[in-house]
Amino acid sequence: MPNTEPVHRVYILLRADLPPAQQIIQAAHATMEMAWLFPRPEGLVHICLLEVRDADALQAARMRLHNAGIGVYAFTEPDMGNGDYTAVATEPLSDDRRQPLKKYKLWGAGQAPLGD
Repeated sequence: MPNTEPVHRVYILLRADLPPAQQIIQAAHATMEMAWLFPRPEGLVHICLLEVRDADALQAARMRLHNAGIGVYAFTEPDMGNGDYTAVATEPLSDDRRQPLKKYKLWGAGQAPLGD
């Protein structure tokens, strides 16, 4: 029997200029903060990881999403000390609100597949 619950997606945008381990840590931070900030919708919530080039591209993406009416949480890693955003998480989005994210690349799409 197919699942009929509504599905929402949270998008986490990560900086490709950070080491992969840092990207995962920053994704976890942003996801946790987003979960405290935005209400949980009914149904399922999936997480999608996207990537942008660097801090400037992440700031531009944050502003683009904000201007499109999408709630975002931008995380800054205090241990890095430069004040740049390291990850951006969206509020949970229904399918009809995902259009502004279609321009961003899926995280890790350019990386080699995992070996045996």
